[in-house]
Amino acid sequence: MIPRVRTWAALHPLARIALAAVAGAAAADRGLCGQHETAVFVAAVAACFCVWLRPRWFPVEIPAILVFGFVHLVRLSETANHPLRSELQDGKRSEALVTGYLTPVIAPGAGGDGSRQQVTFDARSITLTMKGRRLAGTACLRAWFSSKVRLPAPGTYEISGLLRLPQRPSNPGQFDSAAYALRQGFVADLDVRSARLLKADPLPLRTWFMRTAGISRDWISAQLEKGIENEEHPVALIRGMVLGLTDETSADLQRPFRNTGTLHVFSVSGLHVALISSIGWMFLGACGIKRTAAMALLIPAVFAYAFITGWHPPAARAAIMVALVMAAALFDRRARLQNSLGAAALILLASDTQPLFTAGFQLSFGVLWAIALFAAPLLHLLRPWSELDPFLPPQIASPGQRLSAQVRAWLAGTVSVSAAATFGSLPLMLWHFGLATPVSLIANCLLIPLAFCVLATACVSLGFAAVHAGIAQVLSNNANWLFAKAMLHGATFFADVPGAWFIWQPGPSTARPRAELVVLHLPYGEAAQSLRIEDACWLLDTGTKRSFTRAVQPLLQYQGTAQIKGIVLSHSDIDHVGGISRALDEYPQTQVLLGILEPWRRESGTSSLKRFLASPLPRRTPPPRLIGADDAIDLAPGAHAAVLYPSRRDLHDKGDDRALVLLVEIDGFRILWLNDAGFIAEKTIMERRLLKSLRCDVLIRNQHAADFSALAEFLLAVRPKIIITSNVPFVAGQTMPSSLAGYASKKHAAIFDQDTAGAVTIAIDDHRLTATAFSTGQVVTLEKTPPKRTDASR
Repeated sequence: MIPRVRTWAALHPLARIALAAVAGAAAADRGLCGQHETAVFVAAVAACFCVWLRPRWFPVEIPAILVFGFVHLVRLSETANHPLRSELQDGKRSEALVTGYLTPVIAPGAGGDGSRQQVTFDARSITLTMKGRRLAGTACLRAWFSSKVRLPAPGTYEISGLLRLPQRPSNPGQFDSAAYALRQGFVADLDVRSARLLKADPLPLRTWFMRTAGISRDWISAQLEKGIENEEHPVALIRGMVLGLTDETSADLQRPFRNTGTLHVFSVSGLHVALISSIGWMFLGACGIKRTAAMALLIPAVFAYAFITGWHPPAARAAIMVALVMAAALFDRRARLQNSLGAAALILLASDTQPLFTAGFQLSFGVLWAIALFAAPLLHLLRPWSELDPFLPPQIASPGQRLSAQVRAWLAGTVSVSAAATFGSLPLMLWHFGLATPVSLIANCLLIPLAFCVLATACVSLGFAAVHAGIAQVLSNNANWLFAKAMLHGATFFADVPGAWFIWQPGPSTARPRAELVVLHLPYGEAAQSLRIEDACWLLDTGTKRSFTRAVQPLLQYQGTAQIKGIVLSHSDIDHVGGISRALDEYPQTQVLLGILEPWRRESGTSSLKRFLASPLPRRTPPPRLIGADDAIDLAPGAHAAVLYPSRRDLHDKGDDRALVLLVEIDGFRILWLNDAGFIAEKTIMERRLLKSLRCDVLIRNQHAADFSALAEFLLAVRPKIIITSNVPFVAGQTMPSSLAGYASKKHAAIFDQDTAGAVTIAIDDHRLTATAFSTGQVVTLEKTPPKRTDASR
């Protein structure tokens, strides 16, 4: 074993140094070096000096560890340990006057909610106006402009605005965009109020390059759509694969690719850069261009492609790797994949060590390293099957035998690479996403060749567009439509195979409570709850389409939910039911329950609920069922929900006055799901339930859009011990009613204000109910005495 390691180390010196660099950066990130930058720098210089004097005595890995540990400490001092972050801790916001350089171009994939534009602002001077304090040093900020304003020209600006830290996730399983922004180098967010130009940039090269890339993307996108403009899904797939462009349609198509472990095929990644370089190599070879000249042409072409697609990190990493491999061949040096990977990793880490801790960086290098380690041995195992019969001389083999051997050899190579990539990505996929996709071993064998066909046909189409061969271009685009459709059907087929994918979460299953209700914290006006009782999962509203994708679906995946039993839609409000189509796409065969008055007869035909009811349901999905007052929902054994409101007589034009109200009972605990109910609903429920108890243990409520709610007499009738309420202090009509605080003070009830508490998880198990706030950690426990067993039941 030791001689093999020594041989590997001698053949791959750059890989050794790269592993040492990774170890040094990881140690610094874990705090093993403290914040002693000077000490680490001195040790690094001393180690480098020792290696220079006595290279045989001191391994080069030691200075690599210290140098990259120091580099990462410096990077942390510029981001996570920046003094500005300590001024903004605990949700503090500060008015500030900031001076620096503004790059007024929105990068592809930059965040935003449609009402704001995100740009990069390199601050050189920060003054906290309320505190009268000026912070020294530079900081990279995410500046947010309103989408209604035109972005200013590049240059040095003085900006007045509100500084804050990026918002942390407020729901379980939600993507931590704050941590991701920090890894990207952003110290804080700046909400811009006014910007004053101090000095225009006479030569804004970065802005010019980014805008040129945007113009190129727009032209290429337009050319690839000619003749197939009405084919929404294939066009979205082609645009996503060739250019990395995403929109709402392409987001809808990602599910089958994600569940088959082939999402790298869907969007621009290292695979696409490698395929583009292969296509260019084949084209230049067919043109008779010599090997050296072809390499010299392909290296800038690869970087140009990565640049046009927006210089996404995966494409940039792949461009550097491909360029290093080609450069070795250009100088008549043997290129070893692991050495090239080590060189690429060193170049990227020397520029910035933060991406090392992102899933994309780890998957890019992990998968390629696994291919370099395992593909050749796997191919060697398959060689007896893929080659001609050893007792058959190749000279007398028939054309059919030769063709069969060539097909088997291609298939063996594809399977060995796919298996190696699967082995390399599996632990990282489980660690970062909790998703395992065994079917990817087979799916990649079909989808990667189809991806090559899509990219090659796109190149042919662009070639025809350049020479204005319109008919040939349209024919090429139609051929690409066929390949894209084949990819979509193939991904969907593999995703629907039983056992194709599964969600994995660490920890024993016995630790889960019998029932768990998660009240998600969504943007104001929205609502969604997830109720799991043993293995039965229900959704109470879905939020908007955006919130379902960003909060509800990650929660379900975090919980390990493979199928939903039912979805209850409270009323026709896009903030509550806008994500129903996406939910059924992700979880087909789900029963949908609607309020008996929905959809409202006077409602617009373009409402989200009417559009959902008018569209075809996914395969094997039952038709929606209407429920009203006095109906019951069988949630699971020992759990049911009674519908308190509305009945057929409650004809109100306002959607909030028709919202469903449910009284959920689980193991003796009662949870009142009040939704957006206001004055009318609360009064009606009290009148109709005079002889029946309305008392509950937990009250879950949102704000009525235009009426009083949380009436004092209603609170006394239901007498909750725990109140979970939405609250948006800066929006009129969405603030928490004062009656809740008054009731809680008199009756010693606990209030979970979701503006600060975030999502609230209610766990029910062993006659105990525990409510826990995600953001603040607030915990409230209720207990019920189990019923005594009589002699007859013993």
